[in-house]
Amino acid sequence: MTEEQGERKQASTRDEDVVAREEAAAAVEAGSIGGHRDESADEAERPASEGGGGESEGFELSEEELVEETEQAEEPPEDAEAP
Repeated sequence: MTEEQGERKQASTRDEDVVAREEAAAAVEAGSIGGHRDESADEAERPASEGGGGESEGFELSEEELVEETEQAEEPPEDAEAP
């Protein structure tokens, strides 16, 4: 192997390492999109439940989740001091 071939092989390996790190970072970022997942849900039923389970295309469930999140956001943290 010539010196030039060795340098190309090292550069190729470094490039592959960079690509692998970027792919892993992108997978983590993509996994965080869309909110939280119910880990206890059956995988076979997950698509239907995420889509609303047939209830007006999920509008009722989405509205319930929005109300719950809003109510939780309005509660002050336990360690917050009273005004």
